[in-house]
Amino acid sequence: MDPAAPHEGRRLSFVCRGSLQDGLGHVTRTVSVARAARDRGAATQLVLVGDGAAEDLAGALDEPVAGRVHDDADVVDLVGAWSPAVVAFDATHLDDRAFAAVAEGRATASLSPVFDHQHEVDRSYSRVTEAMPGGPAPPPERRRWGLRWTVVPPHVRPVSEDDFVAGVHQPTLSVGVSMGGADAPNRTLAVLEEIRHVDHPVLVWVMLGEGYSHSYEDLVRSLRRDHRHEIILARTTSSMWLVLRSCSLLILAGGTTTYEAAYAGLPSLNLLDRPERHFLVAELEARGALWSATGPDRAGAVQGLLDDVIVDRSRLLEAHRRGRDLIDGRGADRIAADLLDLGDR
Repeated sequence: MDPAAPHEGRRLSFVCRGSLQDGLGHVTRTVSVARAARDRGAATQLVLVGDGAAEDLAGALDEPVAGRVHDDADVVDLVGAWSPAVVAFDATHLDDRAFAAVAEGRATASLSPVFDHQHEVDRSYSRVTEAMPGGPAPPPERRRWGLRWTVVPPHVRPVSEDDFVAGVHQPTLSVGVSMGGADAPNRTLAVLEEIRHVDHPVLVWVMLGEGYSHSYEDLVRSLRRDHRHEIILARTTSSMWLVLRSCSLLILAGGTTTYEAAYAGLPSLNLLDRPERHFLVAELEARGALWSATGPDRAGAVQGLLDDVIVDRSRLLEAHRRGRDLIDGRGADRIAADLLDLGDR
């Protein structure tokens, strides 16, 4: 029997927040789960709450958008007209009245570990096993938490050990920098300013997402002050991983890309804005797949780690080996199957 047949035509709505301010990782994750649901026979609707950057990214990923709205209240009419069995939210926050109206009479789910209504949904999916500090958590029976629920887009592929070893032993270390699809505070420039002081030459690949709106010239000038280092700027979406897989270390912001990197077997240094966000990378760090620096501790973290691993490349090899088998890449399909089962109840 066709495994999609029991759910043929089942309607699922995905309400996703994405913008220059909120970031764009929610969009990539939602698209992956929506595609997995369609592969199982479901009909899906994507409602974006945010600005044009989110819609541009969805378009670059070939995902149709049912509607893009600025006001949370407008979500209610769009979802109501579609009349789905299940609504999955991928956002940090949603207006209380809008959430209640959308959830009424329907099964609900959260794809985000930091959604402010996570404790109210029928199913909570998270790549981490810890609850968000300071926030109410859903009861255990509603949780689907842990690394096996990590969503990895299909364009991300693991790097073989032979390829990684070859890259690590290149005379000039290749470093990737990706601080999010929008990077509203321009953390990318701050990272390059720190790399400028690294003692040994590095080749820096800077990934600039669809939403990056700051000056490219400022980035180039940053490293041109020191001719030891090379810089290559790339404006990318799904092709980002074609470039990053050639790097030996990634500098990241601790979002969804961090878990994609672990799946690919690429060690990363994650620069976190707030201490309460450390729970998002804590397990991978405890298992040796990455490093992190939070708040004031971020100062000097990039230069310090790069100076260390350039001299001792074995640290990168160890992180590669520890991280590559932690995530199997089947999280989107697991979530889609569970969402469809939820809709049957």
